[in-house]
Amino acid sequence: MSYLLSQIWICLLLTALVSGIAGWLLSGGKRKIKRLEEKWQTQLARAENERDYYAGEVKNLTDIAEEREEMEERFIREKQSLENELAALQKGMKFKVDSSRKQEEELTRKAQILEEENTSLNAKVEEEQQVFAQRIAELEAGGELAKRQLQEYEEKINELQAQLDEAHIHLTETTNNLAEAEAQLDIARREANEGTSQNSAASVLTGAGIGAAAAGIMDKLIDTDQAEYPVDVIEAISKEDTKRLRKLGVKTTTDLLNKASNKEKISLLAKSLGKESWVVRSWASVADLLRVKGVDAVDGELLELSGVATVQSLVRSKLDKLAESIEVIHRHVGKTTHVPTREEISGWIENAKQLEPMLETNVDKV
Repeated sequence: MSYLLSQIWICLLLTALVSGIAGWLLSGGKRKIKRLEEKWQTQLARAENERDYYAGEVKNLTDIAEEREEMEERFIREKQSLENELAALQKGMKFKVDSSRKQEEELTRKAQILEEENTSLNAKVEEEQQVFAQRIAELEAGGELAKRQLQEYEEKINELQAQLDEAHIHLTETTNNLAEAEAQLDIARREANEGTSQNSAASVLTGAGIGAAAAGIMDKLIDTDQAEYPVDVIEAISKEDTKRLRKLGVKTTTDLLNKASNKEKISLLAKSLGKESWVVRSWASVADLLRVKGVDAVDGELLELSGVATVQSLVRSKLDKLAESIEVIHRHVGKTTHVPTREEISGWIENAKQLEPMLETNVDKV
């Protein structure tokens, strides 16, 4: 019995020993398996990264191939177009040998340029840079031109200001003369009412003569209803310009309108006078606006500087906007001491509606 028990204990010990050895082996195997899994996962991630990298490279190569195919197709089309043009030119060589030869050389040169562009993208980049630099140069030149035009406008405004100052002085003197003439006329009327002697009668005649002269001056100043004026009523036209205009048959504002009724005539007249086209256009605009009842030469200048180039433009003008523009121009230029009221401007617009056009509407683009 003891022997049997000892055998059982020996079996149990052996079983425990085998189990311990198996457990130790299994735990070491798991660690190895885990290390192998980590190693393979690292290699797998590295392989996936390489796969993605090479997929991107393949896509780039595909895009480059497509771009190259597109350039080749464009080159083929342009080359075919040039070949067609060259064939057409060759058909006409019987009549224009020299011209066709030059055009053929030009087309050949273009074909060579296209071939060079097809073989080198760097050449295309350089060409675009040159075009960009040229555009910058053109914009800078345009800026210089705008500065020169601005200086010309400022000179014109200064010239007009000087002329307006002179006209203002003349108007003041005339107003003083009128006041004196009216005072003498009142004295003559009082003496005529007393009427007791021949001397009084002579005074009446003298006073009446002065009154008539004053009335004539007043009519000349305020009569803005007539359609035709001497061309020198436009203050921007100098004495020298007046002489040149008269040599060309332009003596009145109507003559000026007939000679400068559209862009082509304005350009021709400007060349004949040695002036810029916009200068002659401004003269014609003032002459056209003088036809409006109630508008005098100074008012015409104000309207022209406010952007109203023709009678038609005045008709289309908005009262509030035009009045505001005139106030701004008057504030900066100081044409007269009197600023036209909205009622006066409204009357100009209504009177302009009764006139037939004499200038084409596109002259304001000159």
